[in-house]
Amino acid sequence: MAPLPARPNLSHLRRQARDVLRAAQSGDISAVDRIRAVSDRLTLAAAQLAVAREYGFTSWAELKAEVEARTMDLAQQVEAFCTASIRDWTGRAARMLAATPEIADYSFATAVILGDASRVRREIKRHPDLVTRPDDRTGWTALHAACASQWHRLDPARADGLLAVARLLLEAGADPRRYDDGNRPPSPVVYDAVRSACRPELVDLLLAHGADPDAPDPDGRSPYALATAQGRTEVAALLRRHGAVDDATDIDRFLSACLRADHADAHRQVTRHPELPGRLTSSQQAGAIVQAAEAGNTAAISLMLDLGFPVDAHGGEDGGTALHAAAYSGSADTARLLIDRGADIEARDAHWDSPPLDWAVVGSGEKPVTNPRPDWVATVRLLIEAGASTRDITLSPDDPKPPSPEVAELLRGYGIGDDLEGGK
Repeated sequence: MAPLPARPNLSHLRRQARDVLRAAQSGDISAVDRIRAVSDRLTLAAAQLAVAREYGFTSWAELKAEVEARTMDLAQQVEAFCTASIRDWTGRAARMLAATPEIADYSFATAVILGDASRVRREIKRHPDLVTRPDDRTGWTALHAACASQWHRLDPARADGLLAVARLLLEAGADPRRYDDGNRPPSPVVYDAVRSACRPELVDLLLAHGADPDAPDPDGRSPYALATAQGRTEVAALLRRHGAVDDATDIDRFLSACLRADHADAHRQVTRHPELPGRLTSSQQAGAIVQAAEAGNTAAISLMLDLGFPVDAHGGEDGGTALHAAAYSGSADTARLLIDRGADIEARDAHWDSPPLDWAVVGSGEKPVTNPRPDWVATVRLLIEAGASTRDITLSPDDPKPPSPEVAELLRGYGIGDDLEGGK
């Protein structure tokens, strides 16, 4: 049995398994024997299992987990977790917490971000300065972190806890008006709360404690304009009740109608301002249609397409189309509409250079929470039946972003196996 190095390299181990497989496929008897010791098939999965067993692990997954544990200590994991809990919409933070539950109890910051009100209460009783102390790396206070946390979406059961944490911080002296201390956070707390789609109760709490309803982000965009453009009329009305200036533009209101799938309002605005759809930038069009696709908002997509939004516009953080977004979030009905309206099933995103089918396969494993009724099996089946190529799809434990077991089983039914070659 070979000892695993103290600082192992996963890429090196992956290459090692591929080299063993290629050697076996070329007729190298010793390589064949190494794989045959664990499997009757000469596949990448078998080669990886052989390498794992030679290092004393029962599976490749167990070896991979050990490598990752050795190369990233808990403090590094927590830092990555906090960042993902605020900035990563794919659900990475939830996967990190599931893999390493110790993260939850690591620090005051993780308690705040997760909405652990009991622990936050205990911590600020012992160390009152935690309430106002800015983070050395980001400049954010605990109140900023609570307002920007995505955990009300990642796990809706934590929404009440986040509201309770914000209330505790405010009652203990957190100042919701303070957002420039020489190391300015990205935006004021109200804007953070609106941007992260927090519940209206949290926005109301901040405003009741003196937060400025008009404090803009660094680009000058106000919380009211953002809430309007998001189609969040309840939050926009709440901001107005607290004195926010109505600075929403015609375009903000038009996008609001589109995202709410309010046909009457959208057409009324276009009748009043016929040039309105043409005034939208390509970025605004793409942003709105991709946002709707992420949420599985088929009615909004249909309205936007009727109004002339381009079906294959690229938007979002990774430069995907609406079909990419629908595929990733498991929005089968939305994907069907987009395909019926001419969406390119082989379009490539700007970051990963991948088609929508790849996004659906990855999404099935990562399980993003943007769509309330995801169905990745139906989405993957729809894309394949519509003619999407499976050439680059593989099923291997070497894949850093594997599909769900249900989607993996579906793909095997289409002849995609655990080897180096994909499908058709």
